Amino acid sequence: MPTRLKKSIEYSASAAKRIIGVYAAFAGFWILVSDKLVSGWFSDPLLISRISLAKGWLFVVVTALLLYGLIRRMQQQAQALCEREMTVQKDRATVRQLLDKIAESSSDTIYAKDLQGHYLLFNQEMARVLGIPSEQTQGMDDNALFPDQAEMIRANDLRVMAEDRPITYEETVTTALGERTFLSTKGPLREADGTVTGLFGISRDITERKQHEQMLQQSLKDKHALLMEVHHRVKNNLQLIVSLLRMEAGRSTVADTRAVLGSMQGRIRSMALLHESLYRSGTVASVDLGVYLGQLAKQAFHAQLVLPDKVQLQLVMGSVVVGMDQAICAGLLVNELISNALKHGFPNGRGGDVVVELQAADPAPPTAKDQWRLCVRDNGVGLPADFASRRLHSLGLQLVDDLSRQLGGKLSITSQPSAGTHFAVVFTALEPAPLVVPA
Repeated sequence: MPTRLKKSIEYSASAAKRIIGVYAAFAGFWILVSDKLVSGWFSDPLLISRISLAKGWLFVVVTALLLYGLIRRMQQQAQALCEREMTVQKDRATVRQLLDKIAESSSDTIYAKDLQGHYLLFNQEMARVLGIPSEQTQGMDDNALFPDQAEMIRANDLRVMAEDRPITYEETVTTALGERTFLSTKGPLREADGTVTGLFGISRDITERKQHEQMLQQSLKDKHALLMEVHHRVKNNLQLIVSLLRMEAGRSTVADTRAVLGSMQGRIRSMALLHESLYRSGTVASVDLGVYLGQLAKQAFHAQLVLPDKVQLQLVMGSVVVGMDQAICAGLLVNELISNALKHGFPNGRGGDVVVELQAADPAPPTAKDQWRLCVRDNGVGLPADFASRRLHSLGLQLVDDLSRQLGGKLSITSQPSAGTHFAVVFTALEPAPLVVPA
């Protein structure tokens, strides 16, 4: 029974009880009071009889008017309630028709099941996907419609009922259109009083989207493999160039030529090591700068060291991820500074240490945007007195200045006689830029 109609009936019953109560109270009051007044005022029996008769008819007229007014009011209230109920029912019917039109026009499959999993209804899109008229599916379950996936579908339905909330799944089922993947949102189906009577579902066909995602993932894997191969081949080509330079240096009888070719080998090796690091790490455009510079420092140090027992290398490396551009600049810079320290810092068999440091420039925990400090120092003989004039004509030191600027930092140089030299660059470690691969 509709809630409003039920309330109307209850209200009418309550009003009738009130009318009966008012009538009984009024009648009792009228009889007792009027009889006492008549007996007190008159003594003639005939006159009392006539007055009592008139009193009775007056009571009938008054009560009749009161009852008419009360009943009329009840009728008006009941009629108003019925009209409101009819309006509500009409509005609900309009809403249902609108919802039916929306469901039938939807490109998503919409359906409802009872607690046992039997289909109560589904829209035209569901019928099209299944290839079965909707009127033929009344009472059918997933074992009949999706025999290969019924167990999976039923398990999802039971979870929705157990958790009593809507849940979204990806469900791949066999349909009249072939194997299709749906993004299905299912939830409890409730009566007006909140009682769960079944389950509803709205499913969108995402088969094409899933296929496109798989194609993109495969394309990404292919391009990643291609970039890895590029890094590997670039590294091999750079190593081949280093070998050619080493052969030319071995054939040359001019010391300056051999020195230049040796410096070029170190610079090319630093770039080859970067591509090898990217290839081995599986990344395509970013590198852990601390790890890369540590490997590079060891390679450059052992390649140029003349007295292994005299000079030692020390590494104090932090960890920060940067892009290829900053890594190349930092690698070439470290290579030049180590080469400079070994050439000029320890003459005549002097011993000592070369220290390479990469640390956050402030005491706060480092992030990709923090300031970092790259330092190469030694405890050798220090810079000569005419270092300022030599700096203008030295290709290596000019390269150090240029690399510091490309790194985004500022170079500082300090030195004391017989106490060593200190080269430091403070720079901002930039996040690796997204790699754009041509289609």
